[in-house]
Amino acid sequence: MESVRKRVEKALRESEERYRTLVEKATDLVFRTDNIGRLTFVNPATLRITGYEEKEIIGQQYTIVIRPDMRDEAMKFFGRQFVKGIQNTYSEYPMITKDGQEVWFGQNTQLIVEDGNITGFQVVARDITDRKRIEKELRDSEERYRRIVEASSDAVLLRSKDIVIYANPAALKLFRASHLGDLIGKRYLDLVHPDDRVISAERVKKTMDENWIASPREHRMLAIDGQVVHVESTGVPVKYRGEAHIFGIFRDITDRKRAEEALRESQAFYHSLVEQLPAGVFRKDREGRYVFVSPWFCRLKGMKEEEFLGRTPQEVAASEAAKPDATAQAIKYAAEGADHHVRIIQNGKPMELVEEYTDAAGRKQFVHVIKIPVFNSEGKVIGTQGVLFDITERRRMEDALRESENKYRELSIIDDLTQLYNSRHFYFQLKIELDRSN
Repeated sequence: MESVRKRVEKALRESEERYRTLVEKATDLVFRTDNIGRLTFVNPATLRITGYEEKEIIGQQYTIVIRPDMRDEAMKFFGRQFVKGIQNTYSEYPMITKDGQEVWFGQNTQLIVEDGNITGFQVVARDITDRKRIEKELRDSEERYRRIVEASSDAVLLRSKDIVIYANPAALKLFRASHLGDLIGKRYLDLVHPDDRVISAERVKKTMDENWIASPREHRMLAIDGQVVHVESTGVPVKYRGEAHIFGIFRDITDRKRAEEALRESQAFYHSLVEQLPAGVFRKDREGRYVFVSPWFCRLKGMKEEEFLGRTPQEVAASEAAKPDATAQAIKYAAEGADHHVRIIQNGKPMELVEEYTDAAGRKQFVHVIKIPVFNSEGKVIGTQGVLFDITERRRMEDALRESENKYRELSIIDDLTQLYNSRHFYFQLKIELDRSN
């Protein structure tokens, strides 16, 4: 028995020695308190990190190393552990070193029980300052991004497995929702226009691919009240709380789409009107290249539309050079047209003139030309436009009228001379008769 007892005592001493060695060489803080929280043991790491000497803290309340504003919370936490007899707990508290440095520790606290009575606490604490700093930076970053998202004029939806779990204020406006409950929990595809759901579903699948490259696309959504909303959206995969989600950004382009449709209708009306007008119309860009020619204009020149578009008058004149009796005329008007274009671009003032053409059939034609500047929405001249009215018949009628007037004038002069002759002849006859009677 004596031998067994000695072996047990030796084993116990060796175990205690190993434990003491581990505690003294540990990089983690290890300390013990009595059952009212007074420090009874601290290892070298505790002294090194806190900056205190052993004699300064032994016998002090362990809260001496806890940040003052957290001391009451710590006392309550460990008080509950003591009262309820919870063997092990984990907690995180900021400690303050002797020189005022703040160090965060995650600590495991174990009850010390002897003969069935709680005689104190044993704490093993590890420095988690870097982790707490990263967590704070992450929270600060999330808060900054949350504020940005909340203030964004673009709608933002966060989706998990096609279910909306977050919507910013702009999303409420976009979808005509009165409160978040109108959107949170809804299936995303229920918010997509029926005709666009198949493509949207395919895009959602592609978005979850880790190699997905986000790019905006235009499609239609349905507001809560059933109105169609045109949007430009971009979806990107994100990890949120460890799960895959889709972060979607939606920009309302309904007004733009309406404006584009109105513009298309206006352009269609314009082209329809121009093509039916008994007049030639052309338009040039700022560099003097034709960007539009009407059918009548093409007939006047005896050329096809594609022979004008994208080319300058000089380039068109080179094509006309092969036509009989048209070369000199084409070059002349090309040079004059280029000069007119430059003048209008520079001064922004319209011009009006009459030009003589020889048409494709070799007939002389007269046109009344009005050239005007073309402005953009900012009032800048971006090109010129010309309208040509065929005044050939009018000129022929005017020429005929002038010829008729000239002939009438000639006839009138002859009549006057005849009358004068007749009157002089009558005078002489009368004079002869009078002379005879005398």
